[in-house]
Amino acid sequence: IDPRLLDPKHVFDQGYEAEGRAGPTIFHKSYDKQRRQRGGYDAAAGVTMHRALSVTEFVEGNDPVRALSDYNALVFEGACAPYREHAATTDEIKACLEDLKVLNKGDFTRVLRWRLRLRKYRQQLL
Repeated sequence: IDPRLLDPKHVFDQGYEAEGRAGPTIFHKSYDKQRRQRGGYDAAAGVTMHRALSVTEFVEGNDPVRALSDYNALVFEGACAPYREHAATTDEIKACLEDLKVLNKGDFTRVLRWRLRLRKYRQQLL
């Protein structure tokens, strides 16, 4: 007999609902499915429930898929000027970054490829 079957912590483990675990990312098959959110609203989102991330933090961050899943928009702030002026930053990319919640998987992959180009560009500048 597997000892995990007798362990109540393992048997009643709720997966993503457990403390400290993140929910599904944008590429997970259950990302679009509606589920009840019994925990209330995220206090970090503030009153407007709109979360924005700097493009610099997105490009230099280690987990871009999680950033695309957690935030509503990517904004060009003062230090993001080289990224805004880069040739790969088209009007379509700028429109995609304004509202991440309406993008499909093709748009997300396009944004991730754009991020890779900007990371290469950043390495050339250093």
